[in-house]
Amino acid sequence: MKRAVVLIAGLAITVGVVELVATAGPGAAVPTAATTTDITFKEGFCSDPGASCKSIDAGGGTTGFGSSLVFTIPLSTAGKRIGIEQGECVNLQKSGQLNFCHYNLHFQDGWISVQGTLPLTTATSRTIPITGGTGGYEGATGWLKIIKGSRSRYTAHIVTP
Repeated sequence: MKRAVVLIAGLAITVGVVELVATAGPGAAVPTAATTTDITFKEGFCSDPGASCKSIDAGGGTTGFGSSLVFTIPLSTAGKRIGIEQGECVNLQKSGQLNFCHYNLHFQDGWISVQGTLPLTTATSRTIPITGGTGGYEGATGWLKIIKGSRSRYTAHIVTP
């Protein structure tokens, strides 16, 4: 009985391997290693040249629950412009000092998209996920982290397939 079970299991494994090889076939893409790119940058301000921002008051002032900021803001490293950020942040509970943000970052090689909850201040560090990308960042994953205690500084850790 044990011999029959071993024989059947071996046959099933052999059939599975044959099917896998047949579907891969000649010309099948060979998987490549993921590429990791880290970009540390400074986010500009609404008052900077090239920036456009619109505050939308949902009641309770611009920091009230549901109020939002729609923006296009320049990004820089060592004083050199390296891209732009476009999107929206919506205020959550004022006492929680948090915004839910969804926006795109445009760098030389393409766009990445992020979304998540960020603090209103840089007193704490926070990380949100990269949810996709285009161009050189097609299929991107990773994270965007606000650097604690630094005024508007971030690190994007971008992983592309």
